Amino acid sequence: MTQGAPRARSEYRYTLDRRARLRSHLHVWRGQAVFMPLAIFVGVALIVVTRAPAWTWIGPGALAFLSRGFFIGLVQILLVARQSVVLVLDKRGIGFGEKAADFWIFADGILTFEKSSAEVWTLHHFNGTVITVPTAVISDEDAQYLREHADKRQLA
Repeated sequence: MTQGAPRARSEYRYTLDRRARLRSHLHVWRGQAVFMPLAIFVGVALIVVTRAPAWTWIGPGALAFLSRGFFIGLVQILLVARQSVVLVLDKRGIGFGEKAADFWIFADGILTFEKSSAEVWTLHHFNGTVITVPTAVISDEDAQYLREHADKRQLA
């Protein structure tokens, strides 16, 4: 398929379990998934053990603030066992939501579109949005469309 819009409009409805969402979440955060929580824990432990002044809490607080997306995503994965997803690929962009495509992002902002495991594609947008799509659900034509946009972004 040449670069451009996918079929006039593709709509996918699927359900994700915790395992698929967790794999995708950890894939996007990679090394930060281990480093940030560990650094925050060590920083807080050192402050508590040494009875350091209050201003030293700025370091762990800044790390917690910078990695808030990781923690919010992790809490959401822990609280919601199965999540229904509606994914719409259109000429204007990509729509997603739980019951309908309530949120839209431009396809030009896709940073990566890659397999985080054998059965799951992970789309990472420049605004921080992460969309998990089972490989069995999305057509090869639409997967190629999303990969082309991610590759175009890598070349820029």
